[in-house]
Amino acid sequence: MDFSKIAILNQSLQGPLGSIIGALIILAIGWFVAGIIRRVLAAALAKTKLDSKLSSEAGIQPISGIIADLIYWFILLIVLTMVVGRLGLNGLFTPLTNMIDKIFAFMPNAMLAGFVMFIGFIVAKIVRSMVTTVVSRLNIQALVSKAGVDSKNNLPNIAGSVVFLLTIVPFTIAALDALKVESISRPATNMLNKVMESLPNVFTALAVLVVTFLVVRLVADVIKGLVANTQLDDLPNKIGLQNVLGTKKLSDVIGCGVLVFAMLFAIIAAADLLGFGQISDIVTMFIAFGSQIILGAVILTIGFWLANLIAGVVERSEQGSKFLANIVRVLIMGLVLAMGLKAMGIADSIVNLAFGLTLGAVAVAFALSFGLGGQEAAARYLRRLQDKLEKDSNE
Repeated sequence: MDFSKIAILNQSLQGPLGSIIGALIILAIGWFVAGIIRRVLAAALAKTKLDSKLSSEAGIQPISGIIADLIYWFILLIVLTMVVGRLGLNGLFTPLTNMIDKIFAFMPNAMLAGFVMFIGFIVAKIVRSMVTTVVSRLNIQALVSKAGVDSKNNLPNIAGSVVFLLTIVPFTIAALDALKVESISRPATNMLNKVMESLPNVFTALAVLVVTFLVVRLVADVIKGLVANTQLDDLPNKIGLQNVLGTKKLSDVIGCGVLVFAMLFAIIAAADLLGFGQISDIVTMFIAFGSQIILGAVILTIGFWLANLIAGVVERSEQGSKFLANIVRVLIMGLVLAMGLKAMGIADSIVNLAFGLTLGAVAVAFALSFGLGGQEAAARYLRRLQDKLEKDSNE
């Protein structure tokens, strides 16, 4: 037997050629093993019905395929590191080795965090189902529907979703702490802690808004009924302001106004609870301005009604006329308009200008009416004067 050829082959395998062949063998075996493990793991997870349980109990999308793929690529990463080491590429081998070491060191924390989140989803899902069932059994949806809340707003589902979020937040904080990655866990944990600390004020503010809406909605309905029973709905038609309201009744406008102002005060209280001082100040200014607008509107309404009433009395008097009645109406409306605008808080210069323009318009109309009305008399007088001058010249 010729042992020299065997020795030459052995020396070749120990050189670069041997490193390449060894790396290819490691890569082939590793790729084959990783594929087998992925298929076996996916089949095993499928038999445990993990996806269906997570989907039905926690609302989580199927993850068995994701887990199998993660294991597959992690094994290939280890195989790639072995291939790089077999080829003697230390510049790549050292970073890959350090990365794998960090992954192995981080894996227990990641598994613990994932387990905590998994338990949190299960618990939150169970609590949500319990709350949804309890709220449905209490028939609260029917009560709020009677208060005027749209029945499309499913109150049991809303309550269940809120409780789900409240339940999952502590588990999320615990999962972030389990990761032990300060750059990620500390800011996220601080943010979630602030959210949890502000939740009492948030729920109190929401309770103020909801309770105010429900109570004032009932009170507004009572006020609408009282106004309708006192025949005040006919008042806009009597004073000629029904066109302003359109198809709305006065009772509907009053009820809506009561609800709007009550909700504005509730918004101020809720903003103070949440520490939103700017919103509270803005709404306060809006309420003050709205009150002035309402006062001005009342003055204008009463004033226009009095103007029409007095104008009618003047027109029906013995020496009255429609022309004189219109002058009285315009004068009173001009005065009332100035008073109403001043009550609304509009600048005094604008009010004075409006009042002056109104009086000026009346004066011009009065002058024009007498001027145009006396046109024929003036023509006759000028004609007689001309005839007299011609007669004197002839003599």
